[in-house]
Amino acid sequence: ACEVVAERTKSQPMRSFLLRLAGSLGAGEKEADFLQRETEVQFEAHRNKYERDLEGLRKWTDGFVALEVSIALIVIISIVSMMIFPMGPFMILGLCTVSLLVACVGAYLIYRSAPAELITHNLPLRSPLQHKTMRLARILLPLGLILGGGLVLLTGDFKWGLVAAGVCTFPVGFLANRYHGEIEARDRDASSFLRAVGGISAAIGTTTTEAIGRMDLRSVGTLQHDVRRLRTRLTNGISSNLCWERFVAETGSELIRRSVDIFWDGICAGGDAGRVGYYASRYAMHIQLLRAKRALVAATFGWLMLPMHMTLVALLSFITEIFALFSGEIVKAQQSGLTQSAGIDPAALSGLPANDAIGFGSLDMTFVRAMVTVVIISLTLVNGFVTNAASGGDRYRLCYTTSLMAILAGTTLLIVPVLVDVIFGGIL
Repeated sequence: ACEVVAERTKSQPMRSFLLRLAGSLGAGEKEADFLQRETEVQFEAHRNKYERDLEGLRKWTDGFVALEVSIALIVIISIVSMMIFPMGPFMILGLCTVSLLVACVGAYLIYRSAPAELITHNLPLRSPLQHKTMRLARILLPLGLILGGGLVLLTGDFKWGLVAAGVCTFPVGFLANRYHGEIEARDRDASSFLRAVGGISAAIGTTTTEAIGRMDLRSVGTLQHDVRRLRTRLTNGISSNLCWERFVAETGSELIRRSVDIFWDGICAGGDAGRVGYYASRYAMHIQLLRAKRALVAATFGWLMLPMHMTLVALLSFITEIFALFSGEIVKAQQSGLTQSAGIDPAALSGLPANDAIGFGSLDMTFVRAMVTVVIISLTLVNGFVTNAASGGDRYRLCYTTSLMAILAGTTLLIVPVLVDVIFGGIL
């Protein structure tokens, strides 16, 4: 029977497991011994694969930081090249497009190299904070898009549009980041809760309902209120299956859903409560410890991306504003009587080579500003995505990272021109 099912199974690991099970049963080995050995092998294999993915994620995040700096340098060199030599706009657009495509590829590689896992479950019923976030997202996300786009159309300046869009979407991301933290806290306490329930049930030889009633709820940490509701529902005679399903749904955690499924299915199948609780709690602790390692890498990368994004935006804006002032002064010098006082015929200026010093005045700042605007908006979206991809979590957390990047970019673009005017305006 195992061989027949294995032939129809598409998953290679499951097919291999069923074939090994068939061989073990055919050899007369006890099922319990085989499954216990396979359990240890699966734990070790999953740990090694997760740590390999985590090491790859660490390397790609280091490389992505260097990649971002290179993109900013390419844009700056392109602007300088336009001042030194009249390069065609298609050449500059080609360089910037290739740079942004490389950044997108780097973000995709980080997304693929990060360990694939679900943190929040996909059940219809979720935690109250998750439902509040989803209702708020239906209002604020379209509002942020309309308000940001409207300010760009009315003022012709995308700086205030970035700030407005970021401010509107930030509450959604803030709530998503908040319930993500709550889920992580519940996941840390899920292992001790399941282990305690199984241990008490096995020690006194009673049901899980009686075992939960004997527990000191202060020992389960952040799960205290959820376990109290579970105990109240169980003691009031409500169906145990419905009580445990509601308990899982209200926590919002995929790890708790899988751990409780392991525990409750094992209990319902007649398994020993102590042993079932041990394996369910071990699985929860195994996943939680691996996620803690990932959180260390993702948090370091996330906090690095915020100041780096602000620095790159400030650098691009600073260089653009300096070149705008310099180009404007060159044009003024050409149009003033300074050339005549120096004995130069203004009519002869048109015959000078394009790469001469007077050619600096031919820089098209409208094209430069448009190019820098596209680069900054693209970097804002890419940096917001890649930060969330490294840490994982619910899709609404993308609003948190992207809104922070947008607010930082818009604020920086509003401050840098003022600083450039204060520093260089008086000198010119």
